[in-house]
Amino acid sequence: MLQALALDSRVPSAVDAQVNDGVVTLTGTVHQGFERDAAERTPRNVPGVRAVRSKIALEPMPSSIDIEAAIEKSYNHLANLDAERIAVETHNGVVILSGFVSSWAERNAAVEAARSIPNVTKIEDRLEFSDE
Repeated sequence: MLQALALDSRVPSAVDAQVNDGVVTLTGTVHQGFERDAAERTPRNVPGVRAVRSKIALEPMPSSIDIEAAIEKSYNHLANLDAERIAVETHNGVVILSGFVSSWAERNAAVEAARSIPNVTKIEDRLEFSDE
């Protein structure tokens, strides 16, 4: 199991796994939500795994990065996203996305862009669909 985690470049070496009767228990600490997501997905592809339990802690890295500005800047680079219709708020690493999107693709792009920013520990998706 550790080899499968080690082969995934998105999973930090701080993540550990123990297997007991086909149940994988993940422990450790990561700094970004996508790292935890990758660690939780990887064991599901290993034959014989029946369940995955995650005890991975998400701890933001100490940084002076302005999360809101970083997200908004990334939105401006996405062609399939109308950044002016999306509001971004942050509180202790929690990002709240609100406003309007016109498609699932636009919604997914907004959420994934926010998830890729360092220090984001959780995303609250309050986006609504609108044709305008």
